[in-house]
Amino acid sequence: MFFLFFSLEKITRLVQNYIMKLVRKNTVFQILLFAVIMVGLGALFYYNSVNLGYRWQWYRIPRYIITRDNGGALVPGALAKGLGVTLFISFISLIFANIIGLLTAILRRSSSFTGRLTA
Repeated sequence: MFFLFFSLEKITRLVQNYIMKLVRKNTVFQILLFAVIMVGLGALFYYNSVNLGYRWQWYRIPRYIITRDNGGALVPGALAKGLGVTLFISFISLIFANIIGLLTAILRRSSSFTGRLTA
């Protein structure tokens, strides 16, 4: 009987508006909602890690971070080398992103129609 007067879209909109008003006005509600979501996510991660049935072998990790060569000197392991490559790629991409952004800004500000259209 209720659906005779209201469509599903209108009911959905009314519920969304009510929730948004509640969230906007009530900071305590926002904090409680955030806390409930974080506790739920924490419980989910804990439950999954307990039931995973895998024994993490952390004692094997250090040799992949730093090792000693035949002369006894410390050399970076595979993980350290991978971190270096990742940081290098990030730095190069940052430079290219700045160059592309600068060129786009210059073309946007230009008086040329083609330049603005390209940007």
